[in-house]
Amino acid sequence: MEICDLESHVSMEIALKEAGFTVEKTVKQGKKTVITVTRKLPQGEGSKIGMEEGGEKDKLLSRERCIRRFRLEYSITSFVAFFGGVTIYVFLRNMNNMIIFQFFPKPAFLSTLNAPLQAVSIWTSMFVFNLPYGLWSLSGLLLIRAIWLQNSNWRSIYGSAFIALVMLYVVLKLPGIVPGTFDILDLVFMGFFAFLESLIFNVFIRRSLR
Repeated sequence: MEICDLESHVSMEIALKEAGFTVEKTVKQGKKTVITVTRKLPQGEGSKIGMEEGGEKDKLLSRERCIRRFRLEYSITSFVAFFGGVTIYVFLRNMNNMIIFQFFPKPAFLSTLNAPLQAVSIWTSMFVFNLPYGLWSLSGLLLIRAIWLQNSNWRSIYGSAFIALVMLYVVLKLPGIVPGTFDILDLVFMGFFAFLESLIFNVFIRRSLR
């Protein structure tokens, strides 16, 4: 710092010393006096700052690890839900009534593995015919959640578009635009799993991402 007169120079030195600074060098340059000062941090203050910075880094690293873990878990759960629906649809239903085999040839080995479950009650009927649609819609929502876990805007857009599309597919069976039998319970299961996925995320997962 530069001081223009002697009186200011002396008073400034006193003020600096009282503030905890050490005057290292005083150099006169014409009418000005240049004072070089240093200040030693109180014992423990430097380590405290370092600990605070280290703590922030640890929090960021912990959050990144948490995000990666949730993405992996969401992805795995998505594939499990998808193949769970496929297993029920392919192995526990009568393959002769499956629309997919109207377009694609039926593999021979499926006939030996297929064990149709008779819908003797409303519960077995929902398990065989409605649950796969719920699991497939859940699978798509979980995958969207995994991809856009940190971007709530895009997640909401893609999630809403996905659930609207799959529900539209079921509704279009009613006028015969889409082949298949319309069942209102398909929509109920889709809506239920969409609500359940959103509830679990908002109650248990969201707080871990903050």
